[in-house]
Amino acid sequence: MRDIVLLFCSGLVRNSAVLPAYYKSMEMTINLAALRRNADAIIKRSGTALCAVVKCNAYGHGDIECALALRDKAECFAVADISEALRLVGGGIKNDILILSDMYDEKGYPENFIFTAFDELSLMRLLRSGRRFALKADTGMHRLGFDPLQCANIIPLLPVKKIHSVFTHIYDASAACEQAELFSFLTRALPVKKHIFASNFSLCASSAGDYVRCGIALYGYGSENLEKVMSLDARVLRVCKVLPGDNIGYGIFRAQKAANIATLDIGYGDGFMRKAPGERRSVAINGQKCNVAGQVCMDMTMAEVADGVKSGDRAEILGATLTARHHAQEWNTNEYEVLVSLGHSRARRKYIN
Repeated sequence: MRDIVLLFCSGLVRNSAVLPAYYKSMEMTINLAALRRNADAIIKRSGTALCAVVKCNAYGHGDIECALALRDKAECFAVADISEALRLVGGGIKNDILILSDMYDEKGYPENFIFTAFDELSLMRLLRSGRRFALKADTGMHRLGFDPLQCANIIPLLPVKKIHSVFTHIYDASAACEQAELFSFLTRALPVKKHIFASNFSLCASSAGDYVRCGIALYGYGSENLEKVMSLDARVLRVCKVLPGDNIGYGIFRAQKAANIATLDIGYGDGFMRKAPGERRSVAINGQKCNVAGQVCMDMTMAEVADGVKSGDRAEILGATLTARHHAQEWNTNEYEVLVSLGHSRARRKYIN
């Protein structure tokens, strides 16, 4: 028995010497050159300046890295809250930073922080502060912003020189032109910059405004002929053979036939979501789509793979074969949630220019 153990262990030592350093390592690649090309295409097609949305860690792509790559293309950036704005400033961003949803708390912040007035309290605080601010109009989404009657009452009273911009949100393509007309009517008396269209900037182009406020389109989704910026690979940790009736993973999932099962180093802890009843999940190995077998675990996922797949092979999660749109269809969600979820993965990040 001792000889068998020694022989087995010596084999492991020999084999480990040829294993690559990244043997168990997801890797995410963010193509900043593609991001800049997308920005150029958006600016050209929209005919406006760019407000680049980098909230939620730039939709999972890395807020500071993406903002630095875009600082000479974007006139301003948009984030959700104060903490995100502080991260950008700490990373060296000097462009104006539009804070979309966090209320000004009357503390001292850099001059390039542009808080949004979206109700009476936020407006009064900003007027008292003497800071530049943005004004949010509610043209039908009923989330944040002054309704049309309030806009009509307060706009004539506002200090125009302190207004960075006035904006609203399109809630659905079917209502885009109607919302654009209402927004134009409400803000016609304000000689300030206006923005309404986001990654849906191709809608009602005649009412484009002064900024296009793009998020997901910058990262390659939501509009045609844009480059995907994020790719993500997991690694095959092990491949084993199962027989009909063998269980795979947590819970009860019986193999229907003999198969090769690869264990990958990605799980729901990395944003690769668990399956709801009736849903499926897939990855791609060597350019072939592979179905996930059983349930997604926190740190690992099993998939049925073809002959020849071995430990150390790459498993594409996002890339040439699988996009966020593919996963969105399988996960019963949208590309936004896919990117943000996978953007939280524990993958090593590599930024290329």
